[in-house]
Amino acid sequence: NPAQDKIFINFGARTVINPKIVLFNNLGIVISHTEFSIEIKGQIEYRLHALNNGIYYLSVSDETGNSVMKIIIEK
Repeated sequence: NPAQDKIFINFGARTVINPKIVLFNNLGIVISHTEFSIEIKGQIEYRLHALNNGIYYLSVSDETGNSVMKIIIEK
């Protein structure tokens, strides 16, 4: 489903330490880079309201690895 203003990144039951979130456009250009200096359990809200319609890729990494997901924004 396309996103509009926000998405939720769900880490499940595990605790992630100092996660990094990088948002790329469809050309691979970094749009946003966020680093957290905390432990997170559960989910976080990531706001997309400043982005135009289109396809983006969200990279989420922590001490255990990296995951990339495709995000479609349609307002």
